[in-house]
Amino acid sequence: MEQNYLKNVATQFAIESQPFNVELHGNGHINKTFKVDTIKESFLLQQINSEIFDIEKLDHNSRLVTWHIFEYRKEYEQSIDNDIWFIPLRDKEDHLFLKDSQNAYWRMMNFIPNSHAYEVVPDENVAYEGGRKFGEFIKILTGEDVFDYQFPVENFHDIEQRLRQFQQAIHRADQQRKKTAEPEIRFVSDHIDIKDPIAKLLRRKQIPLSVVHNDAKINNVLFNKHNNKALSVIDLDTVMPGSILFDFGDMIRTFSSPVKEDETDTSEIHMRKDIVKALTEGFMSEAGPLLTLKERQLLLISGKFMTFMIGVRFLTDYLNGDVYYKTNHPDHNLIRCRNQFKLLQSIIEQEDDVKIP
Repeated sequence: MEQNYLKNVATQFAIESQPFNVELHGNGHINKTFKVDTIKESFLLQQINSEIFDIEKLDHNSRLVTWHIFEYRKEYEQSIDNDIWFIPLRDKEDHLFLKDSQNAYWRMMNFIPNSHAYEVVPDENVAYEGGRKFGEFIKILTGEDVFDYQFPVENFHDIEQRLRQFQQAIHRADQQRKKTAEPEIRFVSDHIDIKDPIAKLLRRKQIPLSVVHNDAKINNVLFNKHNNKALSVIDLDTVMPGSILFDFGDMIRTFSSPVKEDETDTSEIHMRKDIVKALTEGFMSEAGPLLTLKERQLLLISGKFMTFMIGVRFLTDYLNGDVYYKTNHPDHNLIRCRNQFKLLQSIIEQEDDVKIP
């Protein structure tokens, strides 16, 4: 996108100074994010994929979760400097979203200085801090009425729906893609039972619904550049009703591997037990008292569940011709899928050696 166009979008939000530079920021799978620099401070400008997200529901949840976090900080006399807040439009103070002339939706938020994110967890301290921050996030939202939140993406972690979409993709797929993905398609069939413990309990409502992040990846935690203390949980688009197991499982999935999720050398991919131990200790230090006995028993299983589901989603998108996730080359989603399935194999092989309270 042209600088002038992006600057024009940015100036429609209530910021004090004119932007002098706008550049692409981060590597999200769905939305486009830009860093906006002004003389006084920086901001993040985000183009929201309205084909994926229901904008009205996203707006509703965004207001609710940020308000609740601020109220929590106020009650406990904590700083809000490192929390996310959204900037209204200049001419419509009650609006957080801009719909431009091309029917694209935009919003702006604060940029947290002296922060950075990891794509791969480098050590146990970062794992502990990341787990602790997601645990705190869960703790802050505990007590919220789960039914106050809406679903900006329907059936987001519904494994049965994801498997139906997978089967539909197989029937519609380009024959060459289907042939290339034959080993991965068989892998799904061979490991289908992984979904059952959690899926059955969710269906029977034996696992409580909570307000959770639903995308608890390592790159959704910001860390202090100087001491690696976790500062903030970001990317609040998927905050909605779900299970704490979704968040913990996603932490195992994205914290434990020593490589990025599109690493082509699968020999590098394995679950690091020391990292799982550290992230568990961090998470439980904040959220441990909130978990039911059943949730505690399913923590490691949630890692298998989420890794399996995300692998299925990458494979489904590959078979559909890459219509959901952003890709850099034709086999990108297939590589991501293979990465997840190799990690899942490693979790299965080591699960008897991992003790999670």
